[in-house]
Amino acid sequence: VLVDIGGTLQERAIALLPGGAGEVDETEARTTGPVGCPAQGIGQPPNNSGVINARSRQRCWGRTGRVLTWVDVVTGEVIREFGADVFNAPLTGGVGIAPGDVGQVAQRAFLTDADGIMWAVDFSSRRTSEWDVRPVHDIFWDAEATVGQPAYHPPIISSDSEGRFVVVQATGDIDRLDATEANRV
Repeated sequence: VLVDIGGTLQERAIALLPGGAGEVDETEARTTGPVGCPAQGIGQPPNNSGVINARSRQRCWGRTGRVLTWVDVVTGEVIREFGADVFNAPLTGGVGIAPGDVGQVAQRAFLTDADGIMWAVDFSSRRTSEWDVRPVHDIFWDAEATVGQPAYHPPIISSDSEGRFVVVQATGDIDRLDATEANRV
């Protein structure tokens, strides 16, 4: 990434680290009325074209795993971090970076949380204080609060003829083909 550190513009090799597995907080879960918990981070994704709604409730996650951290791979310095006040669920899968070509400076990332919510990360600004994370799509938009599944692999990122990002993500664990959970692309 290209960042302004103390007034000096620097190109840094970074690792973008999702928080990992978390645990559902059973003491907070509702089993009657609206099931699950309200979004605990910055909220539900927008209603994208073709999507009637996004779930306003998800599983009741504790704070563990609900973090995304940029770390300088040379020094180990934490460049920026977004935590549980942003993310509704743990970030369990891989991160897709764009542009992803050799020699290009990355500016965007996409990832999916444990409830199947896709997130877009914008770190195109040189000022880390201007970096942004937002939910962009609920893969399980028409399901109940506790039905969403995580993605374990990074999304595939491409672009259309007008230069807009096209992001393809699949949920589920390809190492557990006998699982009964419903997964989606």
